[in-house]
Amino acid sequence: MKYLNNLYGNKNTHIKLSPGGIFEGVDSVINWEDYKTFKIPDEIKLKLHYSDLVVVRPATLNIKFSEFINMINENYYEKYNVSAYLEYSSLIQNFPDLLKDIRNISIISDLLVIEDINIWLSDGNTLGKLHFDPFDNFLCQIKGRKSLTLFEPHDNTMLYEAHIAESKLSYNAETKKFRKKLLMDSTSMVMSPIDLKDIDFSRFPRFSE
Repeated sequence: MKYLNNLYGNKNTHIKLSPGGIFEGVDSVINWEDYKTFKIPDEIKLKLHYSDLVVVRPATLNIKFSEFINMINENYYEKYNVSAYLEYSSLIQNFPDLLKDIRNISIISDLLVIEDINIWLSDGNTLGKLHFDPFDNFLCQIKGRKSLTLFEPHDNTMLYEAHIAESKLSYNAETKKFRKKLLMDSTSMVMSPIDLKDIDFSRFPRFSE
């Protein structure tokens, strides 16, 4: 982190923020302030299998890279229950000096065409919920630990893949508090409605298969 901070400390950075380190899971729509006033167009709502749920997009913040590092070093997660995450950040666009450290790996080049090289940085307290990636990935862990649960990708019916309406958290940098307010008129197929930490088998019985 110190090395990156010395190189890119003054660089403007787009980060994601979430309470408790949980990123992009699903939530009950009634937990959002706009629930009573926001209306999904009928033609869209009729196509939603889970109209009572929303995909929760994290809050965003544009700050200097050094400020992001400070949030990690000052332990925002323990102090304020705020997890800061730099995700999907292109090395080519944002950290070009790191490209020289990446070596060609034959097992990858023989199987995959590299389209993007991205970096994720966090305080180590992030939890990505069950989701679908539309492309193949090769994960390289540089520091820390990461646990993954993978599923056979050719039958998503057991994971109940479907369009789910979206919401977005807001974050007050002064109070360091989150707010569940904004419901969006867009949908996404990226998240499964199943919570692996609290599976509702009565609603999602095929998952037990």
